Amino acid sequence: MRKSPIAGSWYPGTSAELTKLVTDLLAAALLPEIKGRPCGLISPHAGIQFSGGAAACGYKALQGQTVKRVILMGPSHYTCMHGMAVSGVEAYETPLGKVRVDRKICDALARQPLFQGPSHAEMPEHSLEMQLPFLQVVLGEFDLVPLVVGELGKHDYAVAAVELRKYMNEETLVVASSDF
Repeated sequence: MRKSPIAGSWYPGTSAELTKLVTDLLAAALLPEIKGRPCGLISPHAGIQFSGGAAACGYKALQGQTVKRVILMGPSHYTCMHGMAVSGVEAYETPLGKVRVDRKICDALARQPLFQGPSHAEMPEHSLEMQLPFLQVVLGEFDLVPLVVGELGKHDYAVAAVELRKYMNEETLVVASSDF
């Protein structure tokens, strides 16, 4: 289990406060008409008071959509590494509850050289966790494939795309947690 190291500082630490804040941000978000189902989202990951409004605009597009799996990629701020680090835990926990990690996919990815970054990279990482409250409110229950992204060479992007494509279907969403 990965318990939140940032609940209560980067976002509210209680379920009631966090649910209200995310719900209010989603209600206030302006969203142009979108045709079709989003298969990916780029979302900021600063503290919710700084980036929550922008994040809510993207997550609002997912309301009413059926998503069973989220492949979540976030940049590494604390671990210097090449490639990606795959989650080593069974679940992530926020004040809104537990999010189950898809062990089958994570274990399969971890057998690929590009995805063999240190599993401890996820523990302090806020870039992944800042997406979870929005995902939990908008989607409810889903399986998570959390990936901490380190430095990638120009050929690594294609390798990553080929590997991740194996797990894409109409009920999968890719979220790129962005510094910008």
